Amino acid sequence: MREWLLTLQYYQCLLVALLTASLSYAQNDKKTFQISGNVPDGISKIYIYKSNGLSAREMLDRTTVADGRFAISGKRPAYDLLSIGSGSMSIQFFNDGEPLTMDFVNDSLSASPLNEKFYRYNKEDDRFSDEFYRLYISRKNTKDEAKKIELEQQIAANQEASNEHARAIIRDNLDNVIAAYYLDGVNDFIDYEELKSTIDSTA
Repeated sequence: MREWLLTLQYYQCLLVALLTASLSYAQNDKKTFQISGNVPDGISKIYIYKSNGLSAREMLDRTTVADGRFAISGKRPAYDLLSIGSGSMSIQFFNDGEPLTMDFVNDSLSASPLNEKFYRYNKEDDRFSDEFYRLYISRKNTKDEAKKIELEQQIAANQEASNEHARAIIRDNLDNVIAAYYLDGVNDFIDYEELKSTIDSTA
């Protein structure tokens, strides 16, 4: 079992290396990010973070909101994974040097094709997460054993649909950094043979 896990980890690392090899020259340079947008009433500051993995992050800078609008710019390595927002209201994006405008009021984004695609994927992920939470709460609160079983089956189906969504994203983005991001989250359900075939398809 340990040998299998080490081999799986090797292929995961190899895929990330293959995906980012074409971008490595840019990582030594910095690109300017230019972010602007509007926010709901009550938001006074907007923060920009460096995303580390799926959830960890460190604050890089902040700006003050004026009349519901904000603007912030800076330089970071090309294709850094960043996030911007306030509290739980935030989005992630890759620093590809293209201007990005986020309308937090109407929940819409105008950016490069890469970041608009990434934004759509993240919105789809949210739907899976919201559905899981709804089913989980229903399962927790019900006293009916038959209903519990039914909800557990729905939870499993939702999880499998979410997993397939991630697989499809990886397959459709082998030529860009989005696949590397999603690969970080598939450890629990992608098996060795499936990952190996993905790696081989990039050769």
